[in-house]
Amino acid sequence: MKLEITHNGKLGEVQSVFNNAFPYLRIEFLQNKQQQPRGQNGSNNKFFDAGLLFGDINQNMKDYSIELQDSTTISELESIFTNKIGLPALIFRKSGNIWMETTITANWTLVQQNQHAKEISAGMLI
Repeated sequence: MKLEITHNGKLGEVQSVFNNAFPYLRIEFLQNKQQQPRGQNGSNNKFFDAGLLFGDINQNMKDYSIELQDSTTISELESIFTNKIGLPALIFRKSGNIWMETTITANWTLVQQNQHAKEISAGMLI
């Protein structure tokens, strides 16, 4: 699966493509690079609105294609957004009716995270 990040693309478009591929995961883009890093009370983080364009946030960014493999981990994807796009991202996993930061399991693949969240959510329906 590919995520196409373009200067004129909306954050919400990438979020939608990502969520279609991984329905139990969510990607959010941090407004401030200086905000709390992963695992340090990230509840204070503020995220960009999905209607914004990537180019409005980072005017110097180049178009970029992210090829997501079955082996791509949460930390790898977050690192690509920070280092290649210049826009920090956090991945969240659905747990029932709440979204949890993937702090402890950042070394898991996207597929593992999504499957785990699916199992948790299915178990909560019983």
